[in-house]
Amino acid sequence: MPPNILNIDELKNIHQRTLFIKIRGEIPPSELLARQTGYWRFDKKKLKNIDFIVIVHDGIITRTFKNIEWHKCKDQPQKNGFVATENDTHELVGTIVKVWGSQQTITYSNDMY
Repeated sequence: MPPNILNIDELKNIHQRTLFIKIRGEIPPSELLARQTGYWRFDKKKLKNIDFIVIVHDGIITRTFKNIEWHKCKDQPQKNGFVATENDTHELVGTIVKVWGSQQTITYSNDMY
């Protein structure tokens, strides 16, 4: 079965209360989860409304997370990280994501103003 192919704007319209994180490059398996759940600068007003996180690694959705708990970085308090429950069987896993600008690392679903 061929993979789903969606552009980031379609995903942002379809999913609500969702944070999308893009990472790139080869990452050793032992460091991958830490990289995906690492510390980022998020919009503080939106953090409390996020119910779902989608990780897009090199253009492919590789992980999704729910039941998110946020925590601040000790060395950089303007950044937050998370622990969450991974849902590796979610229907989005394996979806190819197109038309995501190269400079943008994180984006939010369109319902999160």
